Amino acid sequence: MIGSEGFSSRSRPSATSPGANSGDKTFESLALAHLAELQEKRGNAAEAAQAFQRALQLDASLSDPRSAASDWFNYGQFLRRQHQAERLVYVCFLQAEELMSTTPGDELSAIVRARTGSEKQIGREAAAVRHSKNDLMNETLSLPTSSFSAPTRSSPERHNLQ
Repeated sequence: MIGSEGFSSRSRPSATSPGANSGDKTFESLALAHLAELQEKRGNAAEAAQAFQRALQLDASLSDPRSAASDWFNYGQFLRRQHQAERLVYVCFLQAEELMSTTPGDELSAIVRARTGSEKQIGREAAAVRHSKNDLMNETLSLPTSSFSAPTRSSPERHNLQ
């Protein structure tokens, strides 16, 4: 699904496909991305951030730009929901757009819309972000857990994994 909720599916083989094992970095990255979403839903923003960061670090060693773009896009949305600096959100969307640039379609269109909206929010700062893109990407990957809100108690229905 594409839109304000992010990409819920990724172009990865199913867990039942040949060669799938717990040591596979592709599956580990996918599992971490799903763990991040679950942790956020449970109110554990710091743990969600760590899972997103580990997934993105794994993505850097893989040859799957579409999945990496999905992770960067979703991490940018997560950072926005966590009230992190918009320049960090913007750099996530920039990276996602760059990774998807050779694959036109609905996913790229959603990324471009998000990036454009973020760019409008930061205004003139966008040029500086573009210039310092790699440094800011590294900053997003090393945000300390203390920069995220403490876990909140959620209602029992939020823990229901049906």
